[in-house]
Amino acid sequence: MLEDTSRAGFTLVTARTNDQLVGAAFGWTMPAGTWWSRADAQPSRDVLDADKFAVMEWIVRPDRRGKGIGAQLIRRLLTGRPESYATLASDPRSEAREIYERAGWRQVARTTLTWGPAMDLLVINLPLSITDGDRTAG
Repeated sequence: MLEDTSRAGFTLVTARTNDQLVGAAFGWTMPAGTWWSRADAQPSRDVLDADKFAVMEWIVRPDRRGKGIGAQLIRRLLTGRPESYATLASDPRSEAREIYERAGWRQVARTTLTWGPAMDLLVINLPLSITDGDRTAG
């Protein structure tokens, strides 16, 4: 991850309770004209031609999920971003995948990883419009 911190637009946010790390999210700018490697489809032209913020990790400790920590992390990560869209890859088998959809993320493609399962590629418009009603996001 050390080399990731030098990527353009790199941002990391963390959540702590009593000085204990309970969650984190980070990502960086995916420049206009670029998209996920090994994607089975390109996004719409407006998404492809815009800078996007690629959320690379969004995690909350299992014993702290369901308390709004994940929603708070993603709001902090994406609020005020200069990019027009955010994007992330999600395992379609995970509980989080449904949470993303309820929060407004939409699937635009899939990608296959050399080291794991196929992933759904999701996009959301910025500025972010996730509401407090999405507290289940972590």
